[in-house]
Amino acid sequence: MRIFIYPRDPAVQELERQVGLATHSLYLEALMRNMARHACLDPAEADFYFIPLNLICFQFANVVR
Repeated sequence: MRIFIYPRDPAVQELERQVGLATHSLYLEALMRNMARHACLDPAEADFYFIPLNLICFQFANVVR
């Protein structure tokens, strides 16, 4: 199994820090560590794709776009 993990957007990482939901951030980091052994750098080789985005942070961030 090969997983392409999209690069994390620095703006999203900053938003996650501002919201202060450390438990959710730790969960996301642990999930990415667990998938690292399956990670590939070329999306054409991937069987699956993972977007490292924790949507719960947006729920509490009062982000309006």
